[in-house]
Amino acid sequence: MPWTLEIWNPTRTQRLKTLSSDTATELDGGFRWQLDQYGDCRQWEATGRNDRLGIPPRAVVRFFVDGTPWFHGVIVDPPSVTSPDAEALTALGGREILAAALMDGTAYRNQGVYQIARDILSRLCPPALTYDATQIGDGSGTDAGPGLEVFYSPTATLADVMDALAKSAGVPWGVDALGRPFLGRPAAPALAVPYAGQPWRRLTVQGRETCTQAVLRVVSAPSLPDNGAAVYAYGLPATITTTATHAQHSTYRATRAVEAPEGVGLVRPTVPASTARYSNYDGSPVFDDSAATYVTVDLTNTQRLLAVRSVSARIVGVEFDYALPGTQDSPSDPFGWVLDYFPADGGASGILPVSNGIRTVRVILPPGINPPATWTADFTIGAMLAVTPTPSTRLFVYRVRFLVVDEDAALRAATSALRVPYGSPAEIALDRLVPPTPTVTVTGSPDGDVTGPAAQFEYTHLPLQPRRTVVKLGATGQSAAARELRFGGVR
Repeated sequence: MPWTLEIWNPTRTQRLKTLSSDTATELDGGFRWQLDQYGDCRQWEATGRNDRLGIPPRAVVRFFVDGTPWFHGVIVDPPSVTSPDAEALTALGGREILAAALMDGTAYRNQGVYQIARDILSRLCPPALTYDATQIGDGSGTDAGPGLEVFYSPTATLADVMDALAKSAGVPWGVDALGRPFLGRPAAPALAVPYAGQPWRRLTVQGRETCTQAVLRVVSAPSLPDNGAAVYAYGLPATITTTATHAQHSTYRATRAVEAPEGVGLVRPTVPASTARYSNYDGSPVFDDSAATYVTVDLTNTQRLLAVRSVSARIVGVEFDYALPGTQDSPSDPFGWVLDYFPADGGASGILPVSNGIRTVRVILPPGINPPATWTADFTIGAMLAVTPTPSTRLFVYRVRFLVVDEDAALRAATSALRVPYGSPAEIALDRLVPPTPTVTVTGSPDGDVTGPAAQFEYTHLPLQPRRTVVKLGATGQSAAARELRFGGVR
């Protein structure tokens, strides 16, 4: 079987050596490598003398069979370059390369997951890999993907960033055999395997990671401005969660608490529903995003307030823009803000500091313990005390947004943690190299043609076993047909 192995320096700017099946003497035996069902390179193994190969730490390897790329990765821990012995050479896939690169301080607002991933990789993709926009999303290179209100993870590795984005969208990601990071790209068609004549063996059921109900924590504690204070009747804020439940939860009853993907915002702003009845002002100018429209609140001998009411939802805070020029006649202390939940227990308040320009204040405030399914909130801003009238003292309120749980994003993130054990895992050995695919269709079985989930593809090129693929089946059964998939009577 003709093969070629390229060895590059860590930045893939210099090819150090090219080995082939026709001329290589530095390698002993053959090759083994693994890809997951989506084409993500996991591991590659060979045996050789590094005193002849001269592989440096973190060298990039590219492996081809019959001119087709089958692995792209990095040899993290090579043998000593002075070792005369034939020792194991192990390369990890491109995830390891992304794990050694950091995100910068860019923050993203109101963009799709695929848009975010493309921007990050177009700027920061390590030179050892190849950025290709068409590998992100549906293949067009332009689709936005599921929306995110906020994504900000300034010190995470690019591997963690891709993992967080994948979880938030509920799609797979990896680095393929061409060294291209991918996220949510279309899956390959099912591999068709005839029922008869295929070597198979039983595998142990993998049930340890079973999760049929994932409880995702969205918000669990207040985050207030420096002068803000929270008040709870029972002293504790609620932990606001989103729960994803698998159809087989009644069978396994396996519930896990999971954390939100790092850097992914799971709350979104929503405009107020109306001006509250005790407001002194019409609040409609603060319902838009324009800095040209605002409400002017005067400091007078009565309490002058702008009060807006939320929609009924799972509200976890408020965000508002204001200006309070410091050159006015009176101090700013009489101006403040209050957020109250109804009927959920909980509230917060604070004083507005002087601000000659527009200032944005963001308040995160989960309600008190045992909140109802949904609740409403009133947000009040203005003169909280009656003082001697000074018409020149004014507060300008430009925008108010209540912060609610982004139910779609939170549910996608929680759903990504669900795992159901496959009751009859098996592996099939094929006498050829086949590209990875998430599913395998068995044709001509006693139940007809049925489809089951693939978990991993293991490849070998050994002196006595050229062109061999072992397909491991049964990591995540997803349908009745998949659960009934059987090979030679294995159920």
